[in-house]
Amino acid sequence: MNRLLLVFFFAFGMYAAQSQPVHVKIYFVKKVNAPESDTIYYWKEQKLTWNDFQGTPPANHFGSAITASGIQYASQMHQDKNGINIDIYVKCYFSKSHSWKKPEIKAAYHLEHEQRHFDITYLAAIKLVNDLGKAEFTVQNWSKQLNQIYNDNIKLLDETQRRYDKETNHSVLKEKQLEWNNLISEKLAMITVSR
Repeated sequence: MNRLLLVFFFAFGMYAAQSQPVHVKIYFVKKVNAPESDTIYYWKEQKLTWNDFQGTPPANHFGSAITASGIQYASQMHQDKNGINIDIYVKCYFSKSHSWKKPEIKAAYHLEHEQRHFDITYLAAIKLVNDLGKAEFTVQNWSKQLNQIYNDNIKLLDETQRRYDKETNHSVLKEKQLEWNNLISEKLAMITVSR
């Protein structure tokens, strides 16, 4: 009898949770960048310097520098009297230890090419925030849908980074590099993060 009653309350509790409204809040996290940290979180006002590229270049690698940047998210769900609350936190970061440059590379021109890789990652992070804001989350689908939206955006980010390097020939084609610089600057100027 007790076991049957417990199953009833569990099933009723699951039904009640599924029928409650779902409130989603998405935050783009801007963390303070500590000088001793390996991670730099994106701020439009703060640009990369060559000192941030602290990794060791692989032997015989064709590139002169590599920017290791990415997007992370964390999420949590909790319930209160108003329903189910889902908080999603998105971060855009640069890893000093995974980013590197060859010793002879010192030009501001090449540094700007690498900065633009980080800018592209930031633009993708903002797109992720916007896509999450448009999603229709439910108690049943929120985790799966969150992962799918994230994975779709990461795939697009990877494609964009590869296209950027291909079209600029890794910054060798100066006219193409200038086109990309202007395009990225225009997109950055249009962004306002209100979350």
